[in-house]
Amino acid sequence: MPAPSPGQRALGVSGTGLRKQGMNPHPAAPCRRVRVMSAVSGCIRTPHRFPSCHSNPREISMRIASIVLPGLLLASAIGSAQAGNAGQTVSVSGAANIFAAGLGSVPPGTPSCAAPNGTLPAELAIPEGATAFTVSYIAGTVYCTDKSAAVSADGSCFGGTGTNIATDTSVSGIVNANANMFLTGVMLASGEPAGPAPAAADFSNMGFASLSPLLQQSFFVGDGLTGTDSGTVQVFSIPAGAKRLFLGFADAFGFNGQEGCFSDNSGAMDVAVQFRFDAAPQAAVAVPANSPWGLLALAALLAAGAIGSRAMRQGAG
Repeated sequence: MPAPSPGQRALGVSGTGLRKQGMNPHPAAPCRRVRVMSAVSGCIRTPHRFPSCHSNPREISMRIASIVLPGLLLASAIGSAQAGNAGQTVSVSGAANIFAAGLGSVPPGTPSCAAPNGTLPAELAIPEGATAFTVSYIAGTVYCTDKSAAVSADGSCFGGTGTNIATDTSVSGIVNANANMFLTGVMLASGEPAGPAPAAADFSNMGFASLSPLLQQSFFVGDGLTGTDSGTVQVFSIPAGAKRLFLGFADAFGFNGQEGCFSDNSGAMDVAVQFRFDAAPQAAVAVPANSPWGLLALAALLAAGAIGSRAMRQGAG
């Protein structure tokens, strides 16, 4: 223990005696603590008195909780909202053959068109527990017939030409009386698709609000809005057993008959997909470990512990 101050020696009282009598033998150190702790612990300082605390350790802990807990709840809520959506971005080539989804190589396609029959479509892993997806962003342009016509995600390469394409793979064909060369999707389970393909779905009405495609059934994605570059966001449900989402285009000679004729397509689109999780709420919400909000919550919790420990020591002294 440091030597008593001159004032203490004049009184003939040791530092220990002052503490036992409720007086502070070292006023400078508690003053510094008061400045830091006053907002939490309730310590006050008057001109003629030593600093004093009117809150016991339990009350201090309650004040800490009242300050820190709202921040933790906010961080948890934001982290939970972020956990409810998972985004992925992929580049989709204009030559991406949607009917080759899940295969090791593209099928030969119609003999009416030159080889090669396009490329494998873009692939995204569907997160565990995802129930639906939306398209949040599209940029870029694709072309058909050697860049003679630029195509948006909603199509069309040739105005007034519809789509009625058949396949000999396990991925279905697709029908659309009002557009062609539009962004197309299909969802598959793990492994190579097998068995007969589902029936080709008709997407002549492209303004649907939501869609529930079957496994291995190709479907219209477009720009993900009910209108071309406008409207509300379309929601695509994920069928049971789906593990992968593929994006590409549906092409054929004149966009009718056997799939094929991808060799003269070019360009690419960057497509951002947002997966949704609509599971039942849990009793306790966990902030994802890799979320910045999770780190914020952890930092706040550690700070609360440090302040509480310091307050306890001050109250005990």
